[in-house]
Amino acid sequence: MIVDIHQLPIPEWHLRCPKCGYLLNGLPSHRCAECGDSLDMDAIIPTWARLREPRFTGEELPLPDFGLYCNNCDAPLAGARQRECPSCHEPFEPMRSRPTKAWFVADTMIDEKIAPQLIAMMLEREFVPYVLEETQNPVTGSLSWSLRIMSDFYFEFLWLLRCRLHEMEDVTTLSDWQCQSCDNENPASFETCWHCGTLRS
Repeated sequence: MIVDIHQLPIPEWHLRCPKCGYLLNGLPSHRCAECGDSLDMDAIIPTWARLREPRFTGEELPLPDFGLYCNNCDAPLAGARQRECPSCHEPFEPMRSRPTKAWFVADTMIDEKIAPQLIAMMLEREFVPYVLEETQNPVTGSLSWSLRIMSDFYFEFLWLLRCRLHEMEDVTTLSDWQCQSCDNENPASFETCWHCGTLRS
């Protein structure tokens, strides 16, 4: 989802000047009204800032592919046109699965094939508020990562994660291909020929 972080006046994102702490809401330029410092919006917006409303709320019908399953028969609920399982017709309520706290830890929901850092990059591109924390084991010295996401964006996170998993599945089912224009061999993940730019047929 597109967010123009350079738009003016500065929206009510509750950002503060990194030099003097002045609240930047409503400023007509990218210069602090208190200390006069130039504001680099790319640098001062933290990953946990809420810059937009969530794209999904869990109330959408047909139900998007959030990866939810029926509690009664374990059938996938994606595509359901009403609040009942398409297979067994048991009623369901997606909002019951949404975390109750303001932030939730997403680590257990991430497929082990995808590193938390890659998920964080995806969330940053989509302006989904998150915090990626790194901790070091004091005994082994090994690093581990914890990914926290704003609960308002729970369903959007599920949707983005499903999209990423589907993309990965699509790539693994493809094979390397030969360009019809220049006969160059290309990796399966390439959509255009790296040699001549021709689209994959």
